[in-house]
Amino acid sequence: MIPWIFEQKQLLRAVLLALLVFAVGMPWGYTSDGVPPPEWCAAPYILLEDGRCVGKILGAEIISFMLIAFREMLGRVLLDDFTQMGSWREFFGPLAFSLFILPLLSGLLVLFRESPRLQAVHIVLICLSIAFSLLLALPSLGSNPIFIWGFWLYILCAGCALCLELIIRITGAPWKSPPAQPRSPS
Repeated sequence: MIPWIFEQKQLLRAVLLALLVFAVGMPWGYTSDGVPPPEWCAAPYILLEDGRCVGKILGAEIISFMLIAFREMLGRVLLDDFTQMGSWREFFGPLAFSLFILPLLSGLLVLFRESPRLQAVHIVLICLSIAFSLLLALPSLGSNPIFIWGFWLYILCAGCALCLELIIRITGAPWKSPPAQPRSPS
């Protein structure tokens, strides 16, 4: 089984990368801002068990909002308009959401340029992404996971990508047989 994985590693990497991109475009949360009252709740909105009507938030929306917030905070830092101590939390919080995008970018690099160092960086970024994802997922464990299925798909695909990269990294290509030695006449 492992030789097959090693032979098809580029295809498997591409499929997992496509699934990660797909997961980013799916629901990662929900909000009750700007939605109708429960009695008028219809598609694309969702009526929760407690009678609240909510709208889905896609992962791409969350990530883009956080990256825009980081850009604004960086502007405040550079303009020296960053005086409150609580603002540092506001600065690094949105920056942490880049951990969802960095494995996608490093995955593209590993897909097109194979390098042991680049693969090691990719593995580290996937680990950080999974750790941050699980940290964010802990509060939602009590709720219905179907509403944020895109987020769980991201965690699952990132875990599969990590397993794939570790298999490729650890096993290398030990099953490649050395070139045949010519027999000496006896």
